[in-house]
Amino acid sequence: MRLTLRTLLAYLDDILEPNQAKEIGTKVSQSTFATGLTNRIREVMRRRRLTVPDTDGPNSGVDPNTVAEYLDNTLPSEAVADVEKVFLESDVNLAEVAASHQILTLVLGEPVDIPQESRERMYVLGPVTRKKSVSSEAAPAANQEATSGATNEVGNEPSKTVIPAYLLPTPMWRRAMPYTIAGLVAVIWFGLIVYDPTFNIFSGSSSDAVSNGTDNTDGLVAANDTNTSDAGNDSGLPPIDTRKRDDLTDTPETSPTGPPPSDAGIDPKPPADAPGVNDKQPPVKVDDAKPPVPMPPAKGKQPPVVAKVDPPEKKPKPEIPVVVGPTVRYVSTKGILLRYDKTADDWFVLPENSVVPPGVRIAIPQPFSAEFEVGGNLCRVEVFGGTSLQFVPPTQNAALALEIERGRILLHREAQAGDPLLVGIGVKGEAWQLGLVDLKTTCGIEIIPRQPNRLDQEMGANWYTGGVYVIGGSARFADGKGLQADLKIRQQIPLTPEHRTALADPASGFSPPTSDFPAWLDSTFEAGTTTRMRTQTLFAKEFDAEQPLSDNIPPVVKHEEPSLSELAVQCLAVTGQHAELVRALRHPDHEESRLASIIGLRTWLAMMPGRGPLLKKDLEAILSSEQDIETIYQLLWGYTPQDAQDPRKSQRLVAWLEHDLVAVRQLAFFHIQKLTGQDYDYLPHNPSAQRFAAIRRWQRHLEREGALIKP
Repeated sequence: MRLTLRTLLAYLDDILEPNQAKEIGTKVSQSTFATGLTNRIREVMRRRRLTVPDTDGPNSGVDPNTVAEYLDNTLPSEAVADVEKVFLESDVNLAEVAASHQILTLVLGEPVDIPQESRERMYVLGPVTRKKSVSSEAAPAANQEATSGATNEVGNEPSKTVIPAYLLPTPMWRRAMPYTIAGLVAVIWFGLIVYDPTFNIFSGSSSDAVSNGTDNTDGLVAANDTNTSDAGNDSGLPPIDTRKRDDLTDTPETSPTGPPPSDAGIDPKPPADAPGVNDKQPPVKVDDAKPPVPMPPAKGKQPPVVAKVDPPEKKPKPEIPVVVGPTVRYVSTKGILLRYDKTADDWFVLPENSVVPPGVRIAIPQPFSAEFEVGGNLCRVEVFGGTSLQFVPPTQNAALALEIERGRILLHREAQAGDPLLVGIGVKGEAWQLGLVDLKTTCGIEIIPRQPNRLDQEMGANWYTGGVYVIGGSARFADGKGLQADLKIRQQIPLTPEHRTALADPASGFSPPTSDFPAWLDSTFEAGTTTRMRTQTLFAKEFDAEQPLSDNIPPVVKHEEPSLSELAVQCLAVTGQHAELVRALRHPDHEESRLASIIGLRTWLAMMPGRGPLLKKDLEAILSSEQDIETIYQLLWGYTPQDAQDPRKSQRLVAWLEHDLVAVRQLAFFHIQKLTGQDYDYLPHNPSAQRFAAIRRWQRHLEREGALIKP
């Protein structure tokens, strides 16, 4: 039985005969490609938020009818190869055909369970056929059968008496009932609002006033006027009426138009002859919602004199000048830009044409680049892949400020000519100033972290290399520690601390290098081949704008295509995902991914002191052997040329080329090749027989030289 994609799907869904399944299983175990394809099929079917094939265009995939013929094994043999090629080249199409095959296996492999109640209902409905005309002679017989309730023969109209109730149309009264009830509720509710005195606060007093022929409103006005004139309220506000509303419903003889309030601000008691005085009535309460109006003191009485104490004089705080920086907008039309979310502790895709707020970390993974527009036409910033930085609030001395963690940046001045455009640059506590003097000045900035070369090494201030390069116009650089330099076109200045110190001291005799500029400053650097552009497009599809980076990229590390796997590891490196980088070390198939994870972890160790314990914790999460943990931990820190001259350390490195873990073999070979420049045709992922021949060459090298590097 041939091993094809269709037979592999049948094998995975367990629908083959036992002897066929055994044969296919043997072929899968003997084929590296088949084993990888099996793992890929299972992975793409579990991948979350995987898109569907496009319905039209170049990425439309295979026609659904063709997929159905392929699954039914009715597709012509000459078309099978083309269809399978499309499935193998696209995760989306492969997931679709594998999932469809699995669903059909589940649906068609088991009988359909029809409830007995459904069967009885269908038997009662009878056969559904076209209605035939019944002759006048047969009509009485048909009517008699319908009346008796017997089943009609084929061709007669089914009897209405046997139609189930749930199939009959809903009566009109039942359909109108909800609307009728809703209308009655609305009428009752409206009536309550109109006639209920709770909703009409003047309904009681108004009716009493009409029946007695008196307007209580005039009484209220008169009372207010009297209170205002008698009390002599200088505040200009009407006095507070503290009477209960029940007093407003009294008869005209007991209308509340009594004397003005007393000096205490509370109404006096009513006259003794007023009706209801001797009755037990609850005391009149003052409305707490309205504070009493303060009354003036009586004549002849003066308020006590209170000495005013001025509060202690507060010294005005020095005003901090607010610097409003220019807007930074992400204007690239393609590519991927990531932003760090502190709340979620994860990275997310930043949409196009978004404003980048200050203080937010951003990262541009390989092989993409990003372009930013600063202040409209003030400046243009181009950032290359492998860069991590943040735009920080500007200062009084810099219109634009950047905090660079690592990477490569191009600054293009586009504003009108005038004073130099000052750009503040921060790198791990250091503050520099770069002035773009001329219009259309273009400067490149590069910060490349160094890698450690001994166990638990503290890199200190010299943890990076880099430089400032002027490729257009002129610039002015100052590091705040005594170095000031004017740079013309095609001039550069190194940024490493030891070089800047030497440049600031004229007696050192050190001058900036005059070598060629880095290749990334070339305008055609990003222009790639068709294969590179295809890989970039495929990798961009792995990012989901609605999901965090931790859900999208780690599964791509196991991708069968080495280039995509390598890009995924580099993306984890630029975003500092050290735990995922440790897991990528154990990838058994792609040497490119393992090398990218080694470089990423060694760079991560050098960029910040005290990261050794975190690395050990990540290693303990995936390894159970203490010896393997210590071996990989030591190999990740590295070796110096002096270590390569030590016979004992050299023999240990060569011995690790035979280790069982591919991560140990890869790390050992990484350092041996870096120190000696030789490889002797050794590859860590080769079979043991091929590795043995190369290891013998390294052992003879040790016998001849005494160490990896001759002492």
